[in-house]
Amino acid sequence: MARFILGGDIYIHQSRMNFKPGFNGKEFYWHSDFETWHVEDGMPRMRALSCSILLTDNDINNGPLMLVPGSHRHYITCVGETPENHYQHSLRKQEYGVPDHNSLSELVSRYGIDTATGPAGSVVFFDCNTMHGSNSNITPAPRSNLFFVYNQVGNSLQDPYCHQAPRPGFIADRGPVAPLAIAPSGISEPLPSIHIPAPDHPAAPDSQGHDPHNNYAYSRENRRYLHEPLRGSHGKYSARRSRRQ
Repeated sequence: MARFILGGDIYIHQSRMNFKPGFNGKEFYWHSDFETWHVEDGMPRMRALSCSILLTDNDINNGPLMLVPGSHRHYITCVGETPENHYQHSLRKQEYGVPDHNSLSELVSRYGIDTATGPAGSVVFFDCNTMHGSNSNITPAPRSNLFFVYNQVGNSLQDPYCHQAPRPGFIADRGPVAPLAIAPSGISEPLPSIHIPAPDHPAAPDSQGHDPHNNYAYSRENRRYLHEPLRGSHGKYSARRSRRQ
C-alpha cells in the first residue's frame, strides 16, 4: 500500500515504537515530521509516508494520535536554531521544529482535527507533512503504536539543510538504500513502477519553478520549497534552524 501511494520503490527511513504508559504517558506537541526530516536529515522532498500499527486499543481517552487533515498541503517554517545532538531529546519532547501559534490556529480553523482511534491491529497511514501530535495519557490503559516510515528510493537523504552534522543511522537510514522486496509469494521479479496521475497543474513549470507533476516544487539552488502560503506563516518552504535563513 505504501509503495502504491508513493508511486515507486520504497525503503524504511525510520522505525520506532511510541509507548504511552497508563497514568503518566506524556504528551507530544504538534509538529510535521517532514520539517525535521528535511532540516536535520536532509530528506529532499515529501515522498515519505508514516504507517502506525496500533499494538493496543487507541481510544479517545488514552492519548491517541491527533491529525490536522489537509495540513500536508502547507509547509510551516519553524524558527530557532537546532541545538547540538537535538535527536537525544526531540524524540521524547519536541521543542524545536514546532509550529507557531498563528499558523497552527489557521490550520485547525481551516481543516479541523481528527483523532486516529481504533482497536489493536488497526493500521493508520498519514503523509510525512501532516501536522500531528497527541495528548497525555492519565488513564489506566496504555497506548502503544509501532511506526514504520517509508521513503521513496529516489528521495534518499542528502546533507542536512542546517549547519548540524547528520543524525545517527539508527534515527534515519542514510544508505546506501535498497528497495524493499515487495512481491506476491513465489514471484522474484520486482513489481513495475506505478504511475500516479498528477493533480491539476500547469502543463510546464512556471516562472517560479512549480513542477506540474508534484503538489510542491523544490529548487536545489536555494534549497527552498514553494507552496500555497498560509496566513500568518512565512509562505515558503525554507529550512528553519539554519544559517541560510
